[in-house]
Amino acid sequence: MKPTLLFLALSTLSPAQTPTFNSIEARKLLRQPILSVMDKEAPGPSHDKHDYVSYAPYWWPDPNTPDGLPYLRRDGQTNRALVAMGDANNYSSTAHTIHLLANAFLASGDPAYAANAVLRIQTWFLNPATRMNPHLNYGQIVKGRNEGRSAGLVTMRAMIDILDAADDLTRKKALPAADGKALHDWMAQYHQWLSTSPIGLEEAPAKNNHGSWYAAQAMRIEVYLGMKAQATKRAEELKQRIASQIEADGTQPLEAAREDGFSYSVFNLEALANAAVIARPLGVNLWKFKTKDGRGMRAAFEYLQPFAGGTTPWPGKQLKKIPADALAKVRELYDRADP
Repeated sequence: MKPTLLFLALSTLSPAQTPTFNSIEARKLLRQPILSVMDKEAPGPSHDKHDYVSYAPYWWPDPNTPDGLPYLRRDGQTNRALVAMGDANNYSSTAHTIHLLANAFLASGDPAYAANAVLRIQTWFLNPATRMNPHLNYGQIVKGRNEGRSAGLVTMRAMIDILDAADDLTRKKALPAADGKALHDWMAQYHQWLSTSPIGLEEAPAKNNHGSWYAAQAMRIEVYLGMKAQATKRAEELKQRIASQIEADGTQPLEAAREDGFSYSVFNLEALANAAVIARPLGVNLWKFKTKDGRGMRAAFEYLQPFAGGTTPWPGKQLKKIPADALAKVRELYDRADP
């Protein structure tokens, strides 16, 4: 089952905001397939389809070996057929649709949107026949090299949008109490795995975007679980990450060195911007944080601005075309993090 991603003009919300609403596009969301981890072609190394599986996107068969193993890395060149064999596309589509349906419900008050979002939450996380097991032991598998690795955690970054939607649905009494408790229990188990497993412990200190997305994801789950002290501590620790990742001129060397250096610079800044939104109610303003020599998120944003849309050539490597709205998501998150 191949999902179709629909991009609806609904903004990411704080409780006080009202989304733009397009009823025609919103109705299309109701017809999107209800997806689960059971829809992948075959289970992964555990032989249990309930275990989430994804495949490293930049790895390809070795043309010089009979079976193509071990796979070889081509940074920036996505092996789309390989990625489609796992759960990553279906998870991304599910998270995106849940998020937009919750926003459509907030904008219109139509319970059909809430009910459909709840059904998708139930199917992916809660129903015994279709639920995902609360771990990521088999993320970003590299064939012939490993059966899962810490880098796979970056594919779960949409957990932030799912929990935003869950909070909105709960606040509007649209998520049944039993489902809310079950989702809370699932997230508690996943957070325990995230915090104690070898894969989670390896990903947490990653110096590049992987560590940034880990921090944002973990902090959002901690806020959802009511772990305010732990979330606040993580928010404060992000200041050191910002200082180490961003230079005084706004460059992000570890991201700029990639084959898509601009795209990865934006990707890391988006992770930090999400973290800034989560940290703001905790009393930590990451957008305004900067070191004495000027290292900070604002410097990174200002550095990237002239390259969006391609009017100023990116000085490094960049395989993908830079769209004019490349920084739109970061700008939106900035408005939420530092109103």
